[in-house]
Parts: sequence; structure tokens; C-alpha cells
Amino acid sequence: MKAYSVSIISFLSFVQLVSAQQAPTLQLSDAPIIAIDKTVDEIKSGINSFRKVERKADSTGYDRGYFLKDELQMVATYYKDTATEKHGEWYFQNGKFIFSMELWIDVKTKDTIDYERFYLRNERLIAWFKFDQPVDRNTVVFKKLNFRMNDYIAVLKREYQ
Repeated sequence: MKAYSVSIISFLSFVQLVSAQQAPTLQLSDAPIIAIDKTVDEIKSGINSFRKVERKADSTGYDRGYFLKDELQMVATYYKDTATEKHGEWYFQNGKFIFSMELWIDVKTKDTIDYERFYLRNERLIAWFKFDQPVDRNTVVFKKLNFRMNDYIAVLKREYQ
């Protein structure tokens, strides 16, 4: 019985230790980020060979999807008002959302207001960078965004079916 109790205590200590470990925050130089950046660059370089579907285009901006055959590769948006230019890009590989970029620029000063990049694996957020600085994966805001991404991915895919 004593050996059994020691085993349970050891096991519970191990479980507590493992659950207390935090997920490492990825850096721009980490292999998963480099691999996604490579895929994004490949999509960008082939953009002229893709079929373009324009959902909106007027004097304030555009909303476009790019397809290779019937598979969505990229969505690009641009909107401009009197104060801000907003650029957005969403990339897909094998039907899965892998990367997004958001860039906001002040129209008058040309200063960057916001610049964020989101990296995903299996449509789960693995890294988020604000102005090239990683957002800690263990923060509440990172975890909340990770859950909200699922809803956004579904809407984006539905809009371009």
C-alpha cells in the first residue's frame, strides 16, 4: 500500500510539473515561422498565375481572392479613408489558413500605426508578432485570439466559396 501511495504522489507531482510548463513563444528565426514565410513568398510570386475573384472594388479599396484551380490561396484587402490605409493579407495552403498580415498606415504622415503578423499550423495560432515583436503565447490575449481565429477562418472561407 505504501508503494502504491508513493507512486500516486510521484505521478501527481509529474502531472503538476508538466501542466505548469509554459509553451515557448516563437521567434521570427524559428523553423516553423521560416517555413510559413517561404510558403507565403511562393504564393506571392505566383499571384499573377492565379484566378482573381474581386468581391469589392471602388475608390475606397478592394477585397480580392486568389485561387489556384478551385483552391483559395490568398485574400488581399485594401481600404483607405481620410486618415488610414489598411492592408490585409490572408494565406492558405492545402485549404488551411496559415498566415495573415495586417498593416495600417497614417495617410498624412505615412507612419505605420499597426503592423501585425499571425502564423498558424492546422489553423491554430502558433505565433503573433506586433511590429516584429512576438506576443507571448501564454498571455490571455494570445489565447483568446487563438479561439476567435476559428470563427474568422470560417467566415473568410465561406465568403470565397
